[in-house]
Amino acid sequence: MPKQPAITDYLEAYAETLLRHHLLVSDGKEENPKLEEVEDQLGRQWENLDKAQQEQMRGLSSDLNWIRRGYAQAPKAKAREQVAPDELREFY
Repeated sequence: MPKQPAITDYLEAYAETLLRHHLLVSDGKEENPKLEEVEDQLGRQWENLDKAQQEQMRGLSSDLNWIRRGYAQAPKAKAREQVAPDELREFY
């Protein structure tokens, strides 16, 4: 079972910044200088997270992208029939 990440001020700050990033992208503000500023902040904050926290934030980001795409599969995702049994076991 994966290590449960500790909830720290660093994790909470990163999660808030990540949400701000996804809100800007969802609003179509990819060319907004604010987005670049938020992305820089995410890069700096990432270094303060441990591996378990980083993994959790990757999952959160993935979930936010999935919602933003209207629950559609990720463009580079494997089709269901392409997922190997080993990968499925690892997932579970």
